[in-house]
Amino acid sequence: MKKELLSFIRYDTWATGMLIDAYRKAENPPAKTLETLAHIISSRYIWYYRVIGEPSPVKIWEDYKPEDLRKELKQITSLWLDFLRTLKDDDVYTEITYKNNAGVEFTTPLFQIIFHLHSHSSYHRGQVMTLIRPHIKEVPVLDYIVFNRM
Repeated sequence: MKKELLSFIRYDTWATGMLIDAYRKAENPPAKTLETLAHIISSRYIWYYRVIGEPSPVKIWEDYKPEDLRKELKQITSLWLDFLRTLKDDDVYTEITYKNNAGVEFTTPLFQIIFHLHSHSSYHRGQVMTLIRPHIKEVPVLDYIVFNRM
């Protein structure tokens, strides 16, 4: 399972990076596009800090500049990958206790948190694609199966 979780993190990074590149090439993309891309990245930070039991240094809707998106994506990916690599295979079933943004406490297995990140990012990438499609010449293919064929 650890191997698959690492793959999900790598895929999310690749797909989000492809979308950032498309956004950067877009002609007059809607402002919501940048906000949503930033949210994908800030959510990964927030969940990382929940997992390690520390307060997040970023807001759920962090204000990133377009030129900072790739750097922030690379940074949070490194944090997640480094963390996951330190775990034993069975550690992915560890129960993580954290508080959500409303301050409500929950306990969730680590692997479910990673699955959530994967689906959360996919959901918002779909929103971004819908927003920028009319503003780009080339639509990136972001399928997980395409990533795995590379």
